[in-house]
Amino acid sequence: MRQLKTRWSDKIDREHVLEEYPRPLMRRNSYINLNGMWDYAITGENRMPEKYDGAICVPFSPESQLSGVKRQLKPREYLWYRRRLPQHMRPEEGRRWLLNFGAVDQYAEVYVNGTLVKKHLGGYLPFTADITEALCED
Repeated sequence: MRQLKTRWSDKIDREHVLEEYPRPLMRRNSYINLNGMWDYAITGENRMPEKYDGAICVPFSPESQLSGVKRQLKPREYLWYRRRLPQHMRPEEGRRWLLNFGAVDQYAEVYVNGTLVKKHLGGYLPFTADITEALCED
């Protein structure tokens, strides 16, 4: 597959990817942007992988040059992402932690600390998962 490279391709800072707040009029101080480098795996079965293939730059799709993967999924392949959440994301009395997704390709299952917190069906639609109960105390 041939990759389209733009003048911005080499200028991407993988530690600071699209950090702007998505809705500036609704900005909150508790917002944490999780864009950046995540582990990824592409598997042939719908089972959480034991090992990962490398790093992918989120929010870019694996097909894109900016993702660093540059690979298109085939039918009946599954794409897995994994990332350690920041240390300060801990359960707190009266506080909820919401994980917002701008979109997924078609179907997503979201796990936090091995707990399924959300299933979502619908390509390119935003959704939110409340991950509060799955966060660790320590």
